[in-house]
Amino acid sequence: MNGAAILPAIVARLGRELAAPHPRYLPLVIDDAALGYLDTGRVAQLAAFPAVFRVADDAVTLAPELATVEAQEHCAQYGKKAVLVGTSPAAPSSSLLYLESRISMYDCVRE
Repeated sequence: MNGAAILPAIVARLGRELAAPHPRYLPLVIDDAALGYLDTGRVAQLAAFPAVFRVADDAVTLAPELATVEAQEHCAQYGKKAVLVGTSPAAPSSSLLYLESRISMYDCVRE
């Protein structure tokens, strides 16, 4: 192996991998909790799916129109669509000891 030939490629890759992080990150917020942070490249990819993600200047969230599978199936029985109408904190319980949870309420509406 010729070390002199491979050295520039190694230096270039290390430069990319060890570069300072991108200065702009947005939190991915689900149920009022930041689950992680996304750089502008990933934010741009998620913005291509407005039916699923909402991209704002300060955070990326799930589209409020998303419904749980259970709500979708329940409303589909009546030829309707599940639409989120509100959320509230879940009552404390031993099964939620380490989790912050919310209860979501849906209405079945005609499409």
